[in-house]
Amino acid sequence: MRHLTVVSRSDGGAVTLVASGELHLGSAEPLREAVAAALRDSVTRLRLDLAGVDYLDSTGIGTLINARRRADARLVDFEVVGAQGMVAVLLETTGLGDYLGLVG
Repeated sequence: MRHLTVVSRSDGGAVTLVASGELHLGSAEPLREAVAAALRDSVTRLRLDLAGVDYLDSTGIGTLINARRRADARLVDFEVVGAQGMVAVLLETTGLGDYLGLVG
């Protein structure tokens, strides 16, 4: 299994977290930490770019839901972009695409 890497990119009040690898029970911590760090700053928008994520399990789904909830609690706009393949299918078929603000 591939580990998850997360790179943070800031543009004014917006932060994009670019994730690559597999998002599952054994790899979710880097994304949790990156979300927490981004929300500690004065951000107005948090975007999760999942174009490089090729596997997602229930822990990964929970991590995405928790990121959305944390952003909502801080009145930060939230969206998920770039989901492809099984990740996009999973988010759409579970109905989470709308909740997570899935774009494209």
